[in-house]
Amino acid sequence: MEDSEKPVLPRIVTEVPGPKSRRLIERYRNIFGERGVPAIAVEKGFGCIKEDVDGNRFLDFAQSLCAVGFSNPDVIEASTGQLRRMIPRDKGAEALLGFTESVLSRLPGGLKEGRLNLVVSGSEAVELAVHLAREYTERPLILSYLDSHHGHVGTLFELSGELGIDVWTAKLSDIVHIPYPNCYRCPFNQEYPGCDMLCLGYIENIFETVARPDQFAGLLMEPVLLNGGVYIPPDEYMEGIMEICRENGIQFIADEVYSGMGSSGEFLAVNHWGITPDILCLGKAMGGGYPIAAVATRREITDETRGGVAFTGTFAGNLVGCAAGKATLDYIDENDLIRNAKDLGRYILKSLVSMSEGKESIGDVRGRGLIIGFELVKDKSTKEPATEEALSVTRRAMGEGLLLRRYGRYRNVLIMTPPLTLSREQADVALEIIEKVVK
Repeated sequence: MEDSEKPVLPRIVTEVPGPKSRRLIERYRNIFGERGVPAIAVEKGFGCIKEDVDGNRFLDFAQSLCAVGFSNPDVIEASTGQLRRMIPRDKGAEALLGFTESVLSRLPGGLKEGRLNLVVSGSEAVELAVHLAREYTERPLILSYLDSHHGHVGTLFELSGELGIDVWTAKLSDIVHIPYPNCYRCPFNQEYPGCDMLCLGYIENIFETVARPDQFAGLLMEPVLLNGGVYIPPDEYMEGIMEICRENGIQFIADEVYSGMGSSGEFLAVNHWGITPDILCLGKAMGGGYPIAAVATRREITDETRGGVAFTGTFAGNLVGCAAGKATLDYIDENDLIRNAKDLGRYILKSLVSMSEGKESIGDVRGRGLIIGFELVKDKSTKEPATEEALSVTRRAMGEGLLLRRYGRYRNVLIMTPPLTLSREQADVALEIIEKVVK
């Protein structure tokens, strides 16, 4: 799946980070402080490989922006061609219309004939989605999930259920958080499937004790809870949550900023359950690395609200982003990358499960497509989080040429989200490194 003329495997030629990276990282600290300090200083990327300024090459399993790989030639050609013609947006441009039509054609159910609202980032998409749900239903309240992540602007601080988000801003009284269906660390101390779906019953309890169901405008959900630790809801839960929404006129808002564009092994993660959201958020990998995002709705939601507009903000619908987005969608189709994500995802998941049987520190493995997480614990029976070991594993893996992310409530889940262009050879190399660095 990779360009044969480009390097496809990791190569470490210095200590990591190397001397040139360290100098650039220090400059970063002088400007931005300690928050978000990069581990390496990247110079370029190609396919699934990032190369730092010291010449070290890494398999990037920590990215979320380039479904079709870094420096994708089709995306480069489309975006540079548009740069030569026109950069800003124009409502009658082929780049804009071709892209939006291509997105709508891939959506389930009534969303195919729905409306598309363009924004610049996934954060803006979720903010707009919540606004549309409230205005359309004329209801104030929103259900959102603990451990969720929806962005870093405005209302999104309150909507996100990540631990520690309160250091940014106080919670708003019109957002009610509920537990995500976490079958490994069930908040109700149950074992699936003999749990009677108490997490669904909890929502009914909310309706009896906190607010009536007719006060809730929407339920905001990541179909795959990525930053929270890669959790996939059971089928019964998704059936039940949709029933609750439909019976009570609550708009189901799917945040697929992370899980969309084929990474789950379907174009949308909700497709695994045959669900059509009322409102859908897309972003991140949508533009092949360019900043573009969107909110799709049933037609009446956008048409009957003042907040439903085709473009929100000066740079929404930027033609370079649209050209890159259309090239990304075409490349996914032409190279059958969603099938590749599904097949390689199953292979990696099966390999990690087999690996976990011989490693006491891997407590659980879970995922869909090329969204995969494995949780590190100090003891499999107690499930005590191995937070520091997870940090050590990411560092050792980086030293071997593999980039991983560390997320979850206890920062002990190692998350793998490589580009959809990943090859079997690259997957095997990544698994070999994990086998080596995980105790």
